[in-house]
Amino acid sequence: MQRPAGTIGRALLVFAGWIAITLAAAPHLETDETLTDLVTHGIARQIVLAAIFVLVAAWVFRWPDVGFRAPRWASLGLLWFPALYVGLMLAVASLGTLPASPVLWMLLLNTLFVGLSEETMFRGVMLSGLRTRLGLRPAVAISTVVFGVVHVLNVFLTGDLVLAVAQSFAAMASGLLLAAIRIRTGSLWPAIGYHTVWNFATFLAFLAHAPGMEAATEGAAPDMPLWAPVLPVVFILPIGLYGLYLLRNER
Repeated sequence: MQRPAGTIGRALLVFAGWIAITLAAAPHLETDETLTDLVTHGIARQIVLAAIFVLVAAWVFRWPDVGFRAPRWASLGLLWFPALYVGLMLAVASLGTLPASPVLWMLLLNTLFVGLSEETMFRGVMLSGLRTRLGLRPAVAISTVVFGVVHVLNVFLTGDLVLAVAQSFAAMASGLLLAAIRIRTGSLWPAIGYHTVWNFATFLAFLAHAPGMEAATEGAAPDMPLWAPVLPVVFILPIGLYGLYLLRNER
């Protein structure tokens, strides 16, 4: 029997449940816990619950094209450019003081759940649901913008709206690449893998240099330069442009 096609309504319904679980199950919103604390101090239960929810929803709705299949192996060569970014972040991390092994394993586990949850939601359920009604390019554009806007919620963790907005634009650039990986490889697994490795390398680079940054600012509260929030966007912009390049001939 043919599975029912995904619809915009169902995609939005799943997204509403996903975002509700992410927020409602997050006790860190009322504490001083940072995003780094969230992914290194135990299992982030709201991330795990959101991942389970979207996987169950895709199964219940019999979603037609989530993407849990083997990738087209010949297409994996397109990951060479994103791999350079991951390598750069790991190189930066290696120049600092790496955290203890238990922290590394906890970070890897949590970033894996983040990659699984967000890719299944945005490049699996939402992208395919929108694509059935709107076509490929509008589906990529809308799911990428929503993916970026969701990252504005980091303001609850950082307390800095400007920085959260900058992270949102950086996430949109990453979202374009992740959508391109999903479409060009024909599978969600490479996108999940890259998303996981990228988050892991980024947090690792921060953790490796966090003690030095804390020592440099101890006893002082320096104002953040106005251009500082722009740096993440400028740094990640080539990733987004590369994603657009990969999508140039897709229909």
